[in-house]
Amino acid sequence: MSQDPIRLQGIEGFHVGGHARLLDGFPPGLRFQNNGHHMVGQMYVQFFRVAEPCTSIPLALWHGGGMTGASWENTPDGRPGWLDQFLRAGFSVALCDAFERGRASLPPHPQAFDGVAEYRTLDSIWHHFRFGPELPDPAGFLQDDLRRLAYERQQFPVEHAEQFGRQFVPRFVDSDDEALAAYDAFLERMVRCAVIGHSQGGVFAVRSALARPERIASVVALEPSLGEDCLQRLLEAPDVELPPHLFVFGDFIRDCNATWSAYLRTTELYCEELIRRGVPVRLIELPRCGIRGNSHMLQMDANHLEIAALVEDWLLNALSDRLKARTPTPR
Repeated sequence: MSQDPIRLQGIEGFHVGGHARLLDGFPPGLRFQNNGHHMVGQMYVQFFRVAEPCTSIPLALWHGGGMTGASWENTPDGRPGWLDQFLRAGFSVALCDAFERGRASLPPHPQAFDGVAEYRTLDSIWHHFRFGPELPDPAGFLQDDLRRLAYERQQFPVEHAEQFGRQFVPRFVDSDDEALAAYDAFLERMVRCAVIGHSQGGVFAVRSALARPERIASVVALEPSLGEDCLQRLLEAPDVELPPHLFVFGDFIRDCNATWSAYLRTTELYCEELIRRGVPVRLIELPRCGIRGNSHMLQMDANHLEIAALVEDWLLNALSDRLKARTPTPR
């Protein structure tokens, strides 16, 4: 990845999507009048436009569940994140906060939408994000030596787990439709972009490519939590001309984590169907490439620049091919 200074043409921030909804039923005695019209369903985008882009197609970063766009900024131990690296590489980057997250703002709940709030805890993500095996004593693990508790060769900076936890936000069940509608409004505004999505954001990227393939030049899904529903949606859309896809998975999955083993298997089936259709697709399972020790948080791990370089190379090739395919042949 380039270490050249970042030269920007400009930075803009904007909200897209959402609609005004008349809400009532708030408890009496509140300091302000809450009954009335509220904006519901919007997302927030901070767009960094570089001065000399390496490609005319901007890059969008879509975060995972219970996270915000902050997951692409500095890592928990203070290193520059993927936002910095892709800007240095010459990509104009749209950093997104999805519906109900970060600067998108959280509408009144339960007045605005149904669903149950899930709150990430450091204990619950330890094994789910594959930092280490199941905790023998979740109540007291922060007082222990976290490196000792982690998997051997673990690349995530587990010593900074508390700093990582500071960026957690509530995640609501059954809000996917609102989030996808906002992402659709984003794609409409951007006209065409490449997307890197992490975890839940990777699922949204895959689903958006199925729904609006003309808006997405390429999809990079970092450990998407693909379920059978995504595979079914693909099978039910046999005539959709899909963009190139790259899937990246880390370590400690096979024989270590049943949840991520299932997601990986579904992704393999998804790739098989894309290959059958002639869609350019690559699945990188990092340990099989000799890159070991990666957690679910690939963009924060100690070797995150090595992984970013793999993604950058793939993106530039994929975008170059797409641009050539859309360029008329001179007569």
